[in-house]
Amino acid sequence: MSTFIERLIAEETELNERKSKLQTFIESDGFKNIDKEQQSLLKIQFNAMATYSECLRSEEHTSELQSRLHLVC
Repeated sequence: MSTFIERLIAEETELNERKSKLQTFIESDGFKNIDKEQQSLLKIQFNAMATYSECLRSEEHTSELQSRLHLVC
């Protein structure tokens, strides 16, 4: 596995941990007690994190395929 792929996996792991913590907070009573604007911003942040996580998975997959193609060619 290339160093690049390892970095992507590490970044995705860290991101998913943060995303999980944010989701837990969003589902808590504490979230209901903050300003509606802040709630909205945190939801936007969560959605951005989810999208970025999908991108990282896609890059991992694409890079793996490219590596395998280079080995075959």
